[in-house]
Amino acid sequence: MMIRKISLYLFLLITFNNIGQESKDQLTVEEKKEVIQGIQRILEKNYVFPEVANDINKLLEKKLHGYLDISSGTAFTNALIQDIRSINHDQHLNIYYTPESAGNTELIIVPSGDIERGKSTNYGFPEVRILEGNVGYVKLINFSIGDQVEAAMKSATHAMNFIQNSDAFIFDLRNNPGGSTLQTLYVLSYFFEEDHKKIGSYFDRPSGVTTSYNTVAVQGDKLTGRPVYILVNEESFSAPEMFAYTLQQYKKAVIMGTKTGGGANPGEKIRINDRFLIHVSTGRIINELSQTNWEQVGVTPDIKAGEKDMILSAHIRIIENMLNADTENKAYAKLLKKLKATQDPLNIKTTLLDQYTGTYSLEGGKIVTISRECGSLYGRMQGDEHKIKLIALSAQVFKAVGVDAKIVFAEDHATTTSLIFTIGGYEMKGHKVH
Repeated sequence: MMIRKISLYLFLLITFNNIGQESKDQLTVEEKKEVIQGIQRILEKNYVFPEVANDINKLLEKKLHGYLDISSGTAFTNALIQDIRSINHDQHLNIYYTPESAGNTELIIVPSGDIERGKSTNYGFPEVRILEGNVGYVKLINFSIGDQVEAAMKSATHAMNFIQNSDAFIFDLRNNPGGSTLQTLYVLSYFFEEDHKKIGSYFDRPSGVTTSYNTVAVQGDKLTGRPVYILVNEESFSAPEMFAYTLQQYKKAVIMGTKTGGGANPGEKIRINDRFLIHVSTGRIINELSQTNWEQVGVTPDIKAGEKDMILSAHIRIIENMLNADTENKAYAKLLKKLKATQDPLNIKTTLLDQYTGTYSLEGGKIVTISRECGSLYGRMQGDEHKIKLIALSAQVFKAVGVDAKIVFAEDHATTTSLIFTIGGYEMKGHKVH
């Protein structure tokens, strides 16, 4: 009997909770009219293209009765987004439905939780490192906004200063959804010798004022005069497009990947009422050289490339160009051979790979285990949790992926009983014990 009572209680609790959630998502006819009129008013006053705003408003008026038949706030919002974007496909135009913020009329800039997320990703710079051949690599997943911008500028400074002695650079902007124009200009400024150089202009529709986009003073050395590769894809949108497009127009970078998302007209979030906001494109960026931008057309890469091994492909191109400029450089030649082997590993017979597998005792008492999985060799040092993939440079020589190490197996293929393990220039001989 007690179990039945508890089950009934839980059923009623869940049922009433669901009813409460559904009631929160219901809109009155008056509120829907208020939202549509608010959108029309905001677009008429703020949207960057007045004639487009007029066309959108006419469409909203035409479809008014259809909107009023939609009771769900979520469905109502989705219908509005689809229709307002149907006129000119502006991906910056967006409607936000926030039933949990009822009664709060303050403008929402940074969604809850983003500050902590900013810290966990180093405010958009989760990975900064030096690749072999002295190539600086920066993974930039977003240009921070709102309360994060100040901290993000510090992260940007640290990242750019860390790679300042590199001979070339790779900036990975794939899947970067955008963010602060201020931070974008700051990072861009590292690639221009001149401070306060005009690189574009910005027309602000609400005020009717056009202002210049200029480079700014940065902390640390500039990164000019060296090769720059920027990796992009269709998810690179808005701010990363500005970064890539600007350096491409000034012939300061090679863009690699696929065409970007095509969002050039920045804007702001404006509250319609206590449950709805609209992000409206309020201005237009104009590049100083092209006198246009990438709106809806995206940034076209100089080198088309798929997602697979894009970093490696850019790395290889950089080292190839360095070797072409310094044909006698044996270090570049050796590195290029190693990188290409990683990109297109040799096809070694399985029977030979199996002869290499086993446990080897190295000088100094260290133990390394060689195993085979899916046609590839892997090495794992005793005490390490993870094994490392080995790429064949020849039938006997294998390079460790991501580590400055290689293994040379004995040339007696009938019974491989020994190897030479080299890491960081230190060589250790080993013999098979199992």
